[in-house]
Amino acid sequence: MSNILIYKIPDSLSYQTMIAELSQKFQIKKNPPIHHRQTFFDTFDWRLFSNGLTLIREGNEYFLSALLTGESSEKSFVKSKQVCKFWWDFPEGSLKASLKQFIDVRALLPLAEVETNETDLLIVNEDQKTVLRIQFDNCYLIQQNRRSEVFNCIKILPIRGYDQEFAAVKNWLNQLELTDETKPIFFLALAAVGKAPGDYSSKLNFTLQPEMTAREATKVILQFLSNVIKSNEAGIKADIDTEFVHDFRVAIRRTRSALSQIKGVFSKDIRNRFKADFAVLQKASNHLRDLDVYLLNKQKYQHMLPEHLRPGLESLFRHVQTERRAEHKKLVKTISANSYSKLIESWDTFLFSAGEQTEAKNSNKPIIKLARKFIVNAYNLVIDAGNKITNDSPTSEMHRLRIECKKLRYLLEFFSSLFPEEEISLLIRQLKKLQDNLGDYNDLSVQQKSLKKYLETITQENSHPLQISSAIGGLLASLYQQQQNIRGAFAQTFAEFIGQDIEKIYQKLFA
Repeated sequence: MSNILIYKIPDSLSYQTMIAELSQKFQIKKNPPIHHRQTFFDTFDWRLFSNGLTLIREGNEYFLSALLTGESSEKSFVKSKQVCKFWWDFPEGSLKASLKQFIDVRALLPLAEVETNETDLLIVNEDQKTVLRIQFDNCYLIQQNRRSEVFNCIKILPIRGYDQEFAAVKNWLNQLELTDETKPIFFLALAAVGKAPGDYSSKLNFTLQPEMTAREATKVILQFLSNVIKSNEAGIKADIDTEFVHDFRVAIRRTRSALSQIKGVFSKDIRNRFKADFAVLQKASNHLRDLDVYLLNKQKYQHMLPEHLRPGLESLFRHVQTERRAEHKKLVKTISANSYSKLIESWDTFLFSAGEQTEAKNSNKPIIKLARKFIVNAYNLVIDAGNKITNDSPTSEMHRLRIECKKLRYLLEFFSSLFPEEEISLLIRQLKKLQDNLGDYNDLSVQQKSLKKYLETITQENSHPLQISSAIGGLLASLYQQQQNIRGAFAQTFAEFIGQDIEKIYQKLFA
């Protein structure tokens, strides 16, 4: 059976004229027009779009819609007129569950609002049986509650077993010179407001060529990361969701890692200057991220405690929320300052222009050779650090291994396009398992340290000090037990990482 076809009707052709002509060629039934006013939503990093979906709001109803077919799956009716921003703002049901799976902690952002007058025609045969559906959409873009750009579409919806009628209508469209199939209204609306679906992702998305010089390839990597940093500035200032700060921080950390690990590509002066500047910038967001993690884990922390101890955590989270507001203001002040603007401007001048002419020892070497060398060295450092860890090793050695794993992960991601995708993906997945173990262990250490610090601030002047202390004490005990369990799983996790199958791939690709 033929697929659904959608065409944009040119301005020179009236859709009313097309309906009249269809009536002369075919026996049709015309349903009453239906009026829609819809707003399309997605996250800043297009998580719904990447899964072939968009979220649509019409009145007080939200529904997930497949981008290509327009078919709706989960729906939810929201009584409040307030727009739902996060998945947890929705009523219980399948839509809420799906959004939790797809968007996680990201906020839903309105992309475009469209007013549509939909006219549905049914082409029937002699037995008055419907053999084809044709839908005319007269669409207006709504901006600041005013109609602006208009675009008309015709959608042909085939019915199984009636391909001949479908072909006849398609031929009629060809005669009208509507030969170019277009995309659903979602894409037309976004194009009208100047948005390109999928135009942002924090995931490294560039292709390096083996014959590139090390300097050329490194600049490609750093240019991508610079764009990620700048793309998140507005979201941080508006405090839309916590992932803007997270992506901002990761891009800075990757930038510093590239400057440190891809050695001998730029002069020492350039490398040391920007490493120091970006280190200061990253430090400005460290505490804010820690506080965000606390707040995102609020429900998880509450479930760790018996119900009678949970009220004692409310004081802690009020304190964290207050501290978070102060830290957010500090970061906004930092990225609004002239010093930040000058850093980004000088960094981009270096990256996107001819930049530094001084050559370093590796500047003109093929990137493929250096990539292999750097990855092997980083892999060996991970193996050495991991093999030294025993059941009695201090936390500092776990922390050192975590840092070495992070360096290896960044190198694998930077240079992944130079090597077979399947094998690189396997190495990254296996490394991520080890990183998750080490990262969870470190996070629990940081959380316990912060809780102990907060515990010291509790006095008799606090409301219900004993209740607060008991709750934090219970939480500390639970976090400590979790940390011990994670530490106990380390040996097996590391053994899998250094297994022969993984080692053979490293030898094959990089030796």
